[in-house]
Amino acid sequence: MTAMKTIRAQTAAKASVADRVAASVLQSLRDGDVVPGQRLVETETAQRTGSSRPAVREAFARLAAEGVVEFARNRGVTIRKLSPDEVRDIFQVRANLEGLAARLAVSASDKMIARIEKLHHIVVAAAEQGDSSAYVEANVAFHEAIVEAGGNGVLADALRRLGNTIAGLQFRRALTRTTMLASAREHGRIVKAIRARNAAAAQAQAIAHVEASLALLEQSFRRETDVP
Repeated sequence: MTAMKTIRAQTAAKASVADRVAASVLQSLRDGDVVPGQRLVETETAQRTGSSRPAVREAFARLAAEGVVEFARNRGVTIRKLSPDEVRDIFQVRANLEGLAARLAVSASDKMIARIEKLHHIVVAAAEQGDSSAYVEANVAFHEAIVEAGGNGVLADALRRLGNTIAGLQFRRALTRTTMLASAREHGRIVKAIRARNAAAAQAQAIAHVEASLALLEQSFRRETDVP
C-alpha cells in the first residue's frame, strides 16, 4: 500500500469511528442519559465508546457544527441547551421541510408508500399500548420513510441535521397515551393524502403535524417555567 493509500485508509477509519461516537452521543441524548447543559468529558466518552480521544474530538467537532454541543470556556464541551425562541425557529423550518418531503413522497412507488403505511400501523400500536419508547422509535422510522420516498438527498440531509439539533429536547416527557394517539391520527391524515397522491394535502398535513408537535413542546416549556 502506498503512503497516500495508507493515509486515506487511516482517515476513513478515523471518520467511521468518529461517526460511531457522534451517533452514540446522539442516542444517549435521545434516551435522556445526557441532558442539555451537561458537560461531556473527552476521556469518559472515549472509554464509554471504546474509541480514541482524537476520534472523540472529531465527533465533538461534528456535533458542534450541527448545533448539538458547544464549546464553553472553562467547561469544555457541553450539550447545547436551546431556548424556546430557537426551538420555534427550528420547528418553523422543519415544518416546511417535512411538508416538502410529504409532497415529494406522493410520487413514490406503491411499494414505498406501503412501507410508510406499515410503519404508521406500528406507530398506532405503540400509541395504543402507551409505549413511549416504541412510539419514538417507530415515529422516527415513519418520518425517515417519508423523506426516503421523496428521493431528495439534500432535503434528507437538511432534516437529519435539524433532527440532530433538537435531539436534546425531551420529547418523552411530553408524551402520554393521549398525545401519542393524537399524533398517530395526524400521521394517518398524512398517509391518507400520500396514498391518494394528493401533493397539496400531504404537504399541508405534514406541516400541521410539526406545528402540533411544537405546540406540545411549548406547553411543556410553560409547565417547567411555572414550577417553583
